[in-house]
Amino acid sequence: MSATRIAIGLSSLRGKSYVLNLVLYLMGIKKISNFDKVYDTSFNGLQFKASTKKIIGKFGEPDYRNEPTEKVTREWDLELEDGTPFTIYDYAEYRRYGDNKVVNWHVGTTDKDETNKVKEALIEIGLYK
Repeated sequence: MSATRIAIGLSSLRGKSYVLNLVLYLMGIKKISNFDKVYDTSFNGLQFKASTKKIIGKFGEPDYRNEPTEKVTREWDLELEDGTPFTIYDYAEYRRYGDNKVVNWHVGTTDKDETNKVKEALIEIGLYK
């Protein structure tokens, strides 16, 4: 990665945690600030098990937290370096659970090709095996 690319990327980082955003940027994943980009994402078969704490360690706090009566209680809205949008969310847990509890997470993308790209990125950062 070139110094110019890092400098350009650093100038666009925003949010509560500069260091977290820097790590995500270097991994080629960033939080989305334009939530319209993830509007058309849906489940395309990719799931993994992890604790909320592990995901928070990778991406920071969820973008959404809802009550356990909702189908999705926690969601992260992200994109790959090439602009591929994706979401990570719990689905139909319908319960309160602590950040250390391992749950099943769904990944939303716009199509199967994007799902494969996201899967590779999640393998690279240790969320998917």
